[in-house]
Amino acid sequence: MKTIKNKLFLATAILALASCADNNYLGPDGGMESGGGKILFSSNTPQVTRTSSTDAEKLHYQFKVFGVKTVSSVDQRVFATATSGVTPYDVWFVNGSGNSTVSNSNNWEYVGVAGTYGTSSYQVTTSVEQTPKYWDNSASEYNFQAWSDINPSGKVTVSAIDKNTMTIAGTPTQLANFWISDLQTGTPASFTNHVVQFTFRKAATKVRLGIYETVPGYEVRNVIFHYTDGTEKTDNDEAYLDGSFIGSSTSSATFTVTYSGTPKKAVLSTSGGTSNTSFFNFGSFASTTGIGTTSSAPTWANAGYITVLPNTTNVGEMTLKVDYTLYNIGTEESIAVTNQTVKIPAAYMTWKPNFAYTYLFKITDDKLTPITLDAVVAEDADGTQETITTVTDPSITTYSKASAVVTNNEYKKGNDIYVTVEDGATNPALTVGTNAELYSVTIETGALQGITESTVANAITNGAWNATAGTFTVTDAASKKMVVTKSNLLSAIASIPADASPAGAAITINGAKFGPTTAGTYVFRYMKTAPTYDAGTVLAVGTSLHGYYTESSSVYTQCNSADTADGSTTYYKITTPGVYQYKVIIVVD
Repeated sequence: MKTIKNKLFLATAILALASCADNNYLGPDGGMESGGGKILFSSNTPQVTRTSSTDAEKLHYQFKVFGVKTVSSVDQRVFATATSGVTPYDVWFVNGSGNSTVSNSNNWEYVGVAGTYGTSSYQVTTSVEQTPKYWDNSASEYNFQAWSDINPSGKVTVSAIDKNTMTIAGTPTQLANFWISDLQTGTPASFTNHVVQFTFRKAATKVRLGIYETVPGYEVRNVIFHYTDGTEKTDNDEAYLDGSFIGSSTSSATFTVTYSGTPKKAVLSTSGGTSNTSFFNFGSFASTTGIGTTSSAPTWANAGYITVLPNTTNVGEMTLKVDYTLYNIGTEESIAVTNQTVKIPAAYMTWKPNFAYTYLFKITDDKLTPITLDAVVAEDADGTQETITTVTDPSITTYSKASAVVTNNEYKKGNDIYVTVEDGATNPALTVGTNAELYSVTIETGALQGITESTVANAITNGAWNATAGTFTVTDAASKKMVVTKSNLLSAIASIPADASPAGAAITINGAKFGPTTAGTYVFRYMKTAPTYDAGTVLAVGTSLHGYYTESSSVYTQCNSADTADGSTTYYKITTPGVYQYKVIIVVD
């Protein structure tokens, strides 16, 4: 009988750290050997931020691997300890042991008799002998799955392992300590230097919820959240979002794991028997004193991120229902604002593994009633998604892939910004020039007002219109001007393309987009209800045309405010104002 030493072979591990930009580099053990016909391994673990620990430490010096090869359309198990069952191979790491045996030039081992292996802190025990595996050049395809459970107790349950799929079950805390690799698939020749290089990602999701306000002269206090059934809480220290969520922040769920995209990342879909809840609790949200006043320093529920179960199969929109108090510190005046509701598109509520989602709620001064929801997905190893949604009905959501709203308040120039609307239960198509308009806004230094949703609405409604320049102008008591200019950057869309989405898959959604090339302040306006006009009249020669319209084929065009009537043209006034919703969009360098 051959000795185990004769069975040992090289198991190569290239350890790579990933920065927040996901840039990889070779670890201290260097490159790869050809390996002859042996099947070799390496691993890396993308991180949200750069750390000083090695990939092996993050994986607690061990992972499991399950492999299947396909020969003549028949699947055969390769990395498994039996022809039936689901027991994978154990792989362990012993620091500093590289080249000490023929099996571990880079410190990783998977060959040995039944026994205990690995470091003193993170040992693995194999129940049967694990033998070397070799490439079969007659195989049309190999598929390799790997995972590492670093939970000190209460491990994730892994079952039903098969080619390209398996089932896992656990709580958010357990999934937060469960690394799962991208699927590695290909022919023997397609694996460079015979090395199967695994890229591990966390199976759990992180979310956080924050609120800030921009109401001049007021603090926002006593934010109270509502349940789906409309029951108002008697305190104000827990933040709730209505919708369809997999359990609560602590409950367990069962997921079917499949793989999708390039690379083939793990997709966690809820399995049968897992129930949904009608709301999600983000945790404590104390707001008896004023909340934060900028997007970079909001008031966070639960002091920041919490770990949650992925919710990738969500297909429903989400709803926020809140009350709050506007409090004037100088006069001690209080204004109670109640029953504020916002609809968040389902497209922005599919929580994916290894993503970090940030939802920001922005309270503005527009009629002292609406809040603006900033729903932001922070940059992580798998990409970024950032959305900003006004908390009104209708609700306006803006999104740009390459921005960092919390850091840069709000978007960066040079990137497309997508705009969608939730009007009640519908996502209406946007027609530029009809129900969708984009404006740029400037204001002179020393002005008595700022650029907000309400001041822009006032300028468009009451300002002097210059048809040639496409500008509305208002002048304050200090003789300082705000100028709102129509923009031609906006165009309609029916989807967000794959290369602009956070997960590399197109998002089907009605909306519009624009690509600002300069920093500044922009405003999107959605028309929920069109205005109506009177029967028209012929004005006397010299009458100011400020606020008047002309009509042609049922299309009304606003007159230049500086012009006067000619004595023969019929002019029209608005009898019922249109219903509009505005969203201020800040673009920075």
